[in-house]
Amino acid sequence: MSTTLVPIPEEPADRNAHRHQWLAYTWNMAKKAGLVNQMVFIQGTAAASQMIRDNTGSGLTPDQYTMGQPIVVGLSQPYVDSAAEIMTQGLDKTVGPQLDTIEAVQFGTRTAIDAANADHGTVQFKETGATYGPEEAIAQVADDQNTIDGDHAAGLKHHERAPAWLRVVGAVAPYAEIIGLLTLLTFLFNVDILHPGTNLLAWVLTAVLVLVCAVTVAFAAHTGGVAHNQAREATGEQNEHAAEPLRVKRNLMIGLCAFLGAIVSATLIIRGLESLDQPSWYEVATIIALCVVAGFALPGLAYACHALDGSLLSRRVDALSAWLSKIKEEQTQNIEAAQGLIGQAVATDTTVSYDALPKVVDDTVSEVYAAVKPYEWAFVQVGASNIELPARPSVIEVDEDGHQDLVQSVSCGLTGAPALDIQPIKTSQTRLEVLRDQRSALISDLGDIKPIEFPLAA
Repeated sequence: MSTTLVPIPEEPADRNAHRHQWLAYTWNMAKKAGLVNQMVFIQGTAAASQMIRDNTGSGLTPDQYTMGQPIVVGLSQPYVDSAAEIMTQGLDKTVGPQLDTIEAVQFGTRTAIDAANADHGTVQFKETGATYGPEEAIAQVADDQNTIDGDHAAGLKHHERAPAWLRVVGAVAPYAEIIGLLTLLTFLFNVDILHPGTNLLAWVLTAVLVLVCAVTVAFAAHTGGVAHNQAREATGEQNEHAAEPLRVKRNLMIGLCAFLGAIVSATLIIRGLESLDQPSWYEVATIIALCVVAGFALPGLAYACHALDGSLLSRRVDALSAWLSKIKEEQTQNIEAAQGLIGQAVATDTTVSYDALPKVVDDTVSEVYAAVKPYEWAFVQVGASNIELPARPSVIEVDEDGHQDLVQSVSCGLTGAPALDIQPIKTSQTRLEVLRDQRSALISDLGDIKPIEFPLAA
């Protein structure tokens, strides 16, 4: 309990000048002294008027006056109603949306964790037709890499693959020869390739020959390169019986490529030189170099990309490692996303726990307790000098086991005053605790994720 500090006039005779003979203060006096605002003045003065009527003729002094329950209810109910509105607005505009944010973020966290733990499917290695899941692929990569490392240590080079750029360029290089073949055949058949209608038969013949030659060169370069690479691998495995026919096949394909390349290069050189009038030596050299490139270098790139394509083991390591790297990257992204979302949820929880929710509680309780001010003012107005006021209510209760919890309702502490049910605040607190439990489960599940680990290809 506390005692009022509002000053009381020492000369009751001064009241004779007031409109109400019993008032300790007029509004102007209270306003000038900065004691109360107008609403508290009106409410307290009205209550004081009623107390005077209730206690007239009782022989009691102002310090002995009591305030009846109807007056207490009339004073405190507006503050309870206002506190209810403050509580509702605070929960709806601040706490509720932030709890919704936590819930949405944790839903996203669950989605990311489930994606990180999802079945990653299988991959098929086309050369053997074998299908691998992540665990099988990891085991296969490890076994193949051990074999490759052992062969490298023994000085064997057949596992080494051509650089990636060569494999890309070599795949399209044969078809770039179409340009040279078009130049050659349009010269031989005197065909305007851009105007087929002028000589349709020659144009069709030119197009067919170009396509056949281009496909033949591509096939020969691919077949010869693959045969050479397989022969390298057979030799590395000390299987000369299998390597010898592959070398024969390779030589045949190289001969076919060389034959077609020689025809293309020679004809292009003749065509280029005929188009020049008394060419200089460097013009001749340039034409020969460009024609040789068109006839030999382009098929040579195609041949090299297949001839130096490593072993079945190294190709399988690369293929499976690429697939494993992709699903590992996806898993890592999902794990990092889940970690970030959990951090976001924790930050929002901190804001709710230490800012938003305590503010709603404090504002609500403060408004309920504000009813004590007009109560006090009423006694000041009747001239009481010793006013006992209730302490500010606590919103925490402790049970027999020492556990703390929010009370069910709060009142200003005046006898007979109505109480405000703060169940909505308790509901928000309970929801926050449920979200924390869910987050703990998410953190546990995140820690249980088995990351994809595998040896990278050398």
